Amino acid sequence: MTDKEKMLQILDFILNRSTYGDLEVIQEAIKRRTRDIRAGIAGIDVREIARHTAESIQKQIRSADEVNHMIRRFVRELITQQQPDISEKQLESLLDRCLPAPEGNDIESTGNDEKSGSIEERFPPDMIQSMLVQFIDYSLGRMDEDEKKNLAPDWQMRYWNTFSAGLKKLLSNLLKGKISEGSFWEEYKNK
Repeated sequence: MTDKEKMLQILDFILNRSTYGDLEVIQEAIKRRTRDIRAGIAGIDVREIARHTAESIQKQIRSADEVNHMIRRFVRELITQQQPDISEKQLESLLDRCLPAPEGNDIESTGNDEKSGSIEERFPPDMIQSMLVQFIDYSLGRMDEDEKKNLAPDWQMRYWNTFSAGLKKLLSNLLKGKISEGSFWEEYKNK
């Protein structure tokens, strides 16, 4: 069956056989599809992409944290082997100087640190877009319960702290109803 034939069947159903309840469901589906098209993401399941991206980010963060802890333990052992009488305070100070946290890679960074650069410089565009979609969907009450369960408990704060000041202002305007979602995505794309 061609797309045109499918569309004709749908139209026939809407015009000749649908109930008031059916029309409400169809109307909501049209609103959602229109919103997705305005956001420039037509034909793509953004929620699924956002969910997979968030899971991937969380796995990468956990892996990076595990590697950092492993390196820190290894260096700690090397130092204590060479200097067995070093105090815990001196050891921690030395470890902090030798193994500083990598700048610009921490998702909890505010995004305003000049050394780390803006979010646009630190993360790939598709990751930023996925983070924005999740943040907006959650804030507007559109996020599925299953998706909420797959996210870290404090993910909203982590995302918010990652966004640049300009992006935070744009998000605030959207969430306060000062701009439409379509306007938000247009302004975001033009940055």
